[in-house]
Amino acid sequence: MAEEEDQEFVFNGINGATGGYITPPMTVHQIAELAQGRTLDEVQEAAARRYEEKQQPHFAPRADVDPTVIAQAGWGVIFAHDEDPAVREALQPLLDFRKSQATGITEQRYREFWGSKAYRPGERKPAFLKRQNAPTSGPVDPDRMPYYLLIVGSPETIPTEFQSHLGLQNAVGRLHFDTPDEYANYARTVLAAERGELELPRRLGLFGVENDRATRLSAEGLIAGLDRYVREQPNNPHARHKLPAWSIDVHTEAEATKARLASMLGGPETPAVLFTASHGMGFPNGYAGQLQHQGALLCQDWEPEPGEVPRDAYFSGEDLSDSASLAGLIAFLFACYGGGTPRHDAFFHRSGERTELAPTPFFARLPRRMLSHPRGGALAAVGHVERAWGCSFYTPKVGHQIAVFESFMYELLLGKPIGHAMECFGSRYGELSAGLVDKLEELKYGGDVTELEIANDWTANNDARNYLILGDPAVRVPVADDAQARPRPVLELKASPPPQAATGAAVQQEPPPPSNASTTPSEGDAGDAFGLFSKPKLQDEGTNAAPATPASGGVVDSLRSFVAKLGDKISEAISDMGTLEVTTYVAKEMSEVRVQDGRVLGAELRAYTRISLDGDTVVVVPERDGEIDRSALDLHTAMVQQAQQARSRMLETVIQAATSLAGLTK
Repeated sequence: MAEEEDQEFVFNGINGATGGYITPPMTVHQIAELAQGRTLDEVQEAAARRYEEKQQPHFAPRADVDPTVIAQAGWGVIFAHDEDPAVREALQPLLDFRKSQATGITEQRYREFWGSKAYRPGERKPAFLKRQNAPTSGPVDPDRMPYYLLIVGSPETIPTEFQSHLGLQNAVGRLHFDTPDEYANYARTVLAAERGELELPRRLGLFGVENDRATRLSAEGLIAGLDRYVREQPNNPHARHKLPAWSIDVHTEAEATKARLASMLGGPETPAVLFTASHGMGFPNGYAGQLQHQGALLCQDWEPEPGEVPRDAYFSGEDLSDSASLAGLIAFLFACYGGGTPRHDAFFHRSGERTELAPTPFFARLPRRMLSHPRGGALAAVGHVERAWGCSFYTPKVGHQIAVFESFMYELLLGKPIGHAMECFGSRYGELSAGLVDKLEELKYGGDVTELEIANDWTANNDARNYLILGDPAVRVPVADDAQARPRPVLELKASPPPQAATGAAVQQEPPPPSNASTTPSEGDAGDAFGLFSKPKLQDEGTNAAPATPASGGVVDSLRSFVAKLGDKISEAISDMGTLEVTTYVAKEMSEVRVQDGRVLGAELRAYTRISLDGDTVVVVPERDGEIDRSALDLHTAMVQQAQQARSRMLETVIQAATSLAGLTK
């Protein structure tokens, strides 16, 4: 008994305002008291409800349905009752695509819960399912409720508890962004992956911080354990399916710096799958930087000491630059608040007082930024809502237990949809609820149950329910064998300034689209150039002066004048496209790279290509130790081909516009 009383529970999470732990280590007795924060009847009722939801032996659709095939499993989207129609419109290309997949067998396997069918405030899982005429328990019948469900809405309008309970039977993901454009960015990335535009090398990144006891446990258990597991799988004769070989980059201890994480999140070391284990940043309720920085990943740069944690010690959403290149990434962020923050503390004392953690529940900024990146973002991120507890993977008497993480990684690396790969987490949550029900029942009637047992089961149960997917639950890792893999593309080109993409080991400067090539003039040009379909321009802005006299000669003359001016613009555009230049740079430290006045600083020029419109070509290839640097050349060649294709498409567009306009003046 003395051993039990001396045992401490360790938590991940650092208070950014004080430098101390969000939750200090706690004794068995303290945890047991937390477990009885409400009356035993209330705790037991909640656990029993979750256990009842999880009575079925399989977290999956009916036995005759293949959960990895969307046409069989089905796909649906649940909107908040008051969601902005612009959000639905921004997601429409993705919805149309999923509909085309899910209706291959029957129309009922695609559903949109919008309008009267949308989620209603305060609705629990059983009530929502009953209203949709769907079973409230048991294996999923995809003809009545799709297996894959994407929730769209904030955690304030659709609580995370609804998502976790729905996830006991279904594969569930979530999207919530601030603007319709961010939803459109995400939809575009998923479509690119589904259509084969993303074919990444099989590369797994493992990043584990070791600041203290808690993070040493995660680095030694999760990071080292997953590294060993994935490396051994290709030669595992007992595996159900043979896992292809993946290259693995492991960075722990001194290597787990913020600069290294920047390189793995949008920089040249960005893998196809990334797993991080670290403290998550937490801040007091109402703290100025809470919404921006809560859940940010604390890196090895931090030295444990009192006082506000330096900003350069943790990686947050604002550290993910506009030039980042992470299209197609799937990430697992093991950290306190790494997925989000509830409004109220889920671990409260027997007094019944619930501490308010934040003014409103919210999802962490980093994964939201990752998914909505304008140059192509991550397909999904798994994060933890509330504090992450070490019991997810470690218990004192047994040691490290990471089978649930191994199972997730195995399914994901095999190419299974991420929602299906998370089956093991839902199963564990249901099993822990069942165990807690039994022990609370014994305790209620004087059974022989120790505080250690209650503490272990209660903390593990509350922890297990808080893992969630941000993103479409049907996405898969878009990888290919090395021979077919391609450099990670940029999914959106910007005219000015030209973006700098960090791809592979190089910084690519893409050719800007031709300036002034658009067939739609700006508002200012409309008044000056032709004024045909716009309001006449006043002679003196801001006064009551009369409108300027329109050009004489009628509509036809005005149109011809417009076409002539636009023809000049088209000529300029073709002239701008006359020379195509592609440069490739390499850098040892991505944090030192910047672009200033069109020049790349902090990086070394490794390859250069100049192609004139008439075919004249100048190529400077990289050399290393007397031999051609093949890896840099291959990367450079791929970017040249991409730039040529972009120029060809632009030329076609300009020529078509010129031909059409010429016909207007006949």
